[in-house]
Amino acid sequence: MIPAPFIDKLTAILAWLAERLAEIRERNALRAQAELEQAELEQAELEQAALEQAERE
Repeated sequence: MIPAPFIDKLTAILAWLAERLAEIRERNALRAQAELEQAELEQAELEQAALEQAERE
């Protein structure tokens, strides 16, 4: 039989790990969203520059 204090401690560790994983996933999602927004902004700037260049020619 596994002692109850060991099971309690293991359960607490697993709960803590689950919380940490959730935090990491959230941080990664926010980072990915920021990278996507930055890429969209850069793409829009490139398209605008191309349009301005085409108008000059």
